Amino acid sequence: MKKFFLLLFVAFASVANCQHSHLCKHGQLQNNLVWSPKSSENDNKRSDTINIINYSVYLDFSNASAQEIQGNCAITFHPKQNNISHINLDLLELSIDSITQNDTLITYSYNDTLIQASLLSVLNTIDTATVVVHYHGSPQQDASGWGGFYFQGSYAYNLGVGFSADPHNYGRVWHPCFDNFKERATYNFEILTTNGNTSYCNGQLISDLVSGDTLIRSWEITSPIPSYLANVAVGPYTHARMDHISALSGLTIPVWLISSPSDTSSFTNAFQNLDDAIDIYESEFGLYKWSKVGFVAVPFSSGAMEHSTNICYPKAVLGSGIAYETLMAHELSHQWWGNYVTTESENEMWINEGMAVYCEHLFLEGKYGYTTYINNVKSNHKNVLLNAHINDDGHYALANVPHLHTYGDHSYKKGADVMHTLRSVMGDSNFFAGLKSIQLNRAHRTINSLEFRDELNASSTVDVTDFFNDWIMNPGFPQFSIDSFSVSPNGSDFDVTVYTKQRLRAAPSYYNSVPFQITLLDDSWAKASKSILLSGIVDTVTITIPFHPTVAFLNENDKINQATTGENSVFYSVSNLDLNYSEIRLFVDQLDDSVFLRSEHNYVAPDGFIDPSGWNAQYKLSEERYWTIHGIFGNNFRGKMRVFYKGQSPGALDYELFNDGGTGIFHEDSIRLFYRSGAGEEWTVLPNCTVQPAGNPLDGYGYINTDTLLPGDYTFGWISGPVGLNDQIDKKEYRIYPNPTKNVLWIDLRDFESSNYTLTINDLNGKMVQSESSCSSISLLDLSRIKPGVYILSVMDQSKFILSEKIIVH
Repeated sequence: MKKFFLLLFVAFASVANCQHSHLCKHGQLQNNLVWSPKSSENDNKRSDTINIINYSVYLDFSNASAQEIQGNCAITFHPKQNNISHINLDLLELSIDSITQNDTLITYSYNDTLIQASLLSVLNTIDTATVVVHYHGSPQQDASGWGGFYFQGSYAYNLGVGFSADPHNYGRVWHPCFDNFKERATYNFEILTTNGNTSYCNGQLISDLVSGDTLIRSWEITSPIPSYLANVAVGPYTHARMDHISALSGLTIPVWLISSPSDTSSFTNAFQNLDDAIDIYESEFGLYKWSKVGFVAVPFSSGAMEHSTNICYPKAVLGSGIAYETLMAHELSHQWWGNYVTTESENEMWINEGMAVYCEHLFLEGKYGYTTYINNVKSNHKNVLLNAHINDDGHYALANVPHLHTYGDHSYKKGADVMHTLRSVMGDSNFFAGLKSIQLNRAHRTINSLEFRDELNASSTVDVTDFFNDWIMNPGFPQFSIDSFSVSPNGSDFDVTVYTKQRLRAAPSYYNSVPFQITLLDDSWAKASKSILLSGIVDTVTITIPFHPTVAFLNENDKINQATTGENSVFYSVSNLDLNYSEIRLFVDQLDDSVFLRSEHNYVAPDGFIDPSGWNAQYKLSEERYWTIHGIFGNNFRGKMRVFYKGQSPGALDYELFNDGGTGIFHEDSIRLFYRSGAGEEWTVLPNCTVQPAGNPLDGYGYINTDTLLPGDYTFGWISGPVGLNDQIDKKEYRIYPNPTKNVLWIDLRDFESSNYTLTINDLNGKMVQSESSCSSISLLDLSRIKPGVYILSVMDQSKFILSEKIIVH
């Protein structure tokens, strides 16, 4: 299923009928049986004792205007153990008229949640029996507004899960059943309607019986399904039939689009890419195994529900063309993931919903190409890093999401996020072969995360044990980055030794065997990409390439969804660019040649101060994020950047930093942007930055503008003590001349009090080319050994950053 909210429509509560409470009237023959402590036997254990073979449901909707149903359900079953004397069935707040076995009344107890019926005789594993529950009443909606039974105008239908129900399975609101994920049975339906209304259910239409204003329709689904996937929809319905010829098998798949006659045209238009979606999923997962593809339009505006062969789909979006085609693709994919193979427990809902969101990406890839696919993957990944832990109140392992957040961002969005990474780790051939194997070997069965892992291992040449331990069984993300690299000539080639570091975002241990693409460039933009495996807190790899690189970075191809969002930019002229994926805005003010920039937003704490004492003791660095800028800047480049701070509410990226300022109210003029040229260098306050609150200077939201753009790392920090909004650190006069220069450079620091300076010149890629100490406030640097180009002069007073300035050497 997929939940969403339509801005064009009023909230669900205004369009859904009010929930009706119902006090049940117990049946004719009851006794006081012993109850278990649980109010409902809702787990899978009951299915280890009794196997439900078939539900035959008869329902009369002639009193639907009063929001009532009446009918019966015959449950055919056989024991899996000997000496079975009773059967327990879930049924929620409906009135039981009687329960029979072999046309004989049997005794039962019912507490509005669980039926416990005594059988006529003790049954053993060789026996098969049928009990019939006769009932009536007003079936319930879920308290959340999502799930249960709905009566809306001429329409009546169920949605098979309840978001706030426990368990979430919600077949029990309209028929007695074993309401869990494990139990599967075939269904027969006989539905009576009046007033021109028609019923549609799972499976195939067997018969129509018309008598005046009364229509009785019989349906049958011969593939076993869990109770939450059973569906009945009643309304002023007809259907458009659009048979699909499978590109894989050549077989005909019946397609029914069920709606009011006035919606038929818009329905078929909105589903114009359904044929492509079926072919894409058959290609990746195997043949469609159900008797039909069915979508039924219902007046529900907050999502859709994947009932097998009779998917409830919001009629409100039918007039939007293909704007909601990923919703169509999501629900269709459930016929493989969720319906054909089902999660064993609600705690592992990623198997149903994460796979379905990932199938949205696969549909877009198959229909529109890889670029569309990867853009959607990246958008989802950023959303997960920013919001999943906020919306779900914490970081969770995909294999252990708590009940309250079964249908939250972890199950849906992070599940899809991790599937993209799993595909990258395994490679397409192994990944899709593994998914086909799961469909084949776990057909009409449940599966858990470890079984999912074992199926992939058995069907591929890639062992995903480490992957599942790191990415599925535990929370969080890794973040790998390059600390440094060294280069040694090797004949006409060069050996590049790369030193990496792993940081963690809400993960308990370091990840292993993560495959990355490393990209290396030189100043002339020669490029090489290699595949490497990284593990542990630090790792070292050596690769050989045909040029001397000056820039190196990871994951240019976005194959691994780690705790970094990075993107490349090329500038050919003066311009501004918002880089939403890396959370930065760049301003290019001057350039003589094209410029390559790689900007990365890292959702982890940066390294701390090398020396946290002394001058640095007044600062606290962010523990949530930092940025890295790589690039080939060319000659005469001048740029700036803008980064937004977001500390306005709990869970926002900088909230913890803004709320760790000691006593008193945090003022935004206490925020600073810190810079270092690379790992192993000390963090220093970047001078000449402007703090711009986005309104109230106490609300924790605004941005910082820099007056220069340098390669290296950036992060936010907090300074203790009150300062004015217009104050700037070390706002003092200095002169650097001549600039541009040829051989010498004068540095006049007479406005500063110290006489012990370190003068360092780095190229635009952060490599140091010259460093000198000076005890004078006026210093002369000999630049005769430096090649012509653009460089950055940095001045330190002992461990304190003083200034940086771009210089040009002719």
